[in-house]
Amino acid sequence: MGSNSGRNKNRVRRIWFAFIALVGLLIGAAIWKSARMAGTMSAAASGEQQFSQSTTGTRTKLVVEIAESGADGTIEGKLPQKKTEQVYTRTTTPGMVHSDPQTKVVMGA
Repeated sequence: MGSNSGRNKNRVRRIWFAFIALVGLLIGAAIWKSARMAGTMSAAASGEQQFSQSTTGTRTKLVVEIAESGADGTIEGKLPQKKTEQVYTRTTTPGMVHSDPQTKVVMGA
């Protein structure tokens, strides 16, 4: 009877260990994926000069303070100035973007 009890305790411990290891791996994978996505989201057109040099059809990442968006796919607003990867200051530099159904937009405050 004593050996069955010991085997059951060992089995339960192994199951808990496997469960905790699996949860740890899932959390680690989620953090890794999140970090990779954040690293690829740096704004390429972070200033007026870079934005104005992009040509039609060019794939561009930019930050814009949206003032108005039209049904025809135009987005009008102001281009903020990049201070750091996460800090931008407001400017009066106007910008207009023509978007299509494949345009990806991320909103934030």
